[in-house]
Amino acid sequence: MEFPRLKTGALAQYGSVEGQRFATRVLRFVDGGEQRFALRGEAERRWVVKLAQLDEGELAALEEFFQALQGSSQEFEFEDPRTGSVYERCRLAEDTLRLNLREGHEGEAEIEIVEVRD
Repeated sequence: MEFPRLKTGALAQYGSVEGQRFATRVLRFVDGGEQRFALRGEAERRWVVKLAQLDEGELAALEEFFQALQGSSQEFEFEDPRTGSVYERCRLAEDTLRLNLREGHEGEAEIEIVEVRD
């Protein structure tokens, strides 16, 4: 299953963000000192896809995609909008989908996607 494209063919719009994050555990000691260690050797790749001025069809496609995945429980394929690289194992970061419908039947959404690393 692939992330749905907009009617323009784009996957994301201006303002979307891509980055990496390391999973780190921090132990804090009584004397105020800290010890940090990595839980994983590689950073996880994350995208925050921002979408605005969506029509009802685009909103419906996002909602169908979300329901088919059952929130964050299923994996899907995602193409990085900036580089065009395809990541075959991704999940939604949250189990809720926030779609906003504005007057004039325009909608907006913000979706966070995380690459799955085992």
